[in-house]
Order: sequence, then structure tokens, then C-alpha cells
Amino acid sequence: PTPTSASTTESEAPPLPTLGLVHYTTTSLTTNTALGLTKQGLLKNFKSVLVLVDKPIGIQLIESEGEENLSVLCSALTHDLLLHNVRMWSRMGFSPASIQEELDFQFAKVLEAEAIVSNDHRQEQEGGS
Repeated sequence: PTPTSASTTESEAPPLPTLGLVHYTTTSLTTNTALGLTKQGLLKNFKSVLVLVDKPIGIQLIESEGEENLSVLCSALTHDLLLHNVRMWSRMGFSPASIQEELDFQFAKVLEAEAIVSNDHRQEQEGGS
């Protein structure tokens, strides 16, 4: 999305997108980009921005800047927690089917959101053709 032009009145301004996402191949590139875009004011049209980093240091770098609209998620910590839970449930004797059922339950909202985004993207692609 592009910033609202100066000539647009507030009543004509489009609604803010709910969520922005910043993610690149490395943590340093992701954090530098997110902070740079924020300092340039290019993320102000989002209510909230998710910065997806690969290493925990990315969380520290973003939080040290005190940017309020940036939320940071570290994929390494998320994967570590998930794998820890799966190992624990397996050692407790739960079947693979039970473990999958629990994961599906825990991630139902994520899967639902993913389906909505995927459907919206598909509709944009079909409409743009």
C-alpha cells in the first residue's frame, strides 16, 4: 500500500490495513528494513506490523528501538517450542494422531486466517487477469 496522498481528505482516506508483514532471508536484513521503513514513515498506514525474524537477536534489536507498532516473532523460538511440545507429548505416550489433533486445535485460528489470506490473494490474482 502507498501512503495516503496529501490531497486526500481524512473522510476520503482508505481504511488502514490491519496487518503489515516484514520478512527477508536474514534477521539483519529484516530488522534493518523494518526499522528503516518505520523511520521513513512508510509503515504508518498499518495498524500493526509483524516483523518475522529467524534469530532471537532480531527481537532484541527491534525492541531496543521502542517502535510501538512493530510486533516481532522469531521463527526459531516458535519452532523450538512446537518441537519441544511434540517431543513431550510423544514421551507421554500420546499417539501421532492425538498429537496432530492437538496441534490442529492450537493452530485453528492461524489456519483459518491463512485460508482467508490465501483466498483473498487468489481472488486478486483472478481479478487482475
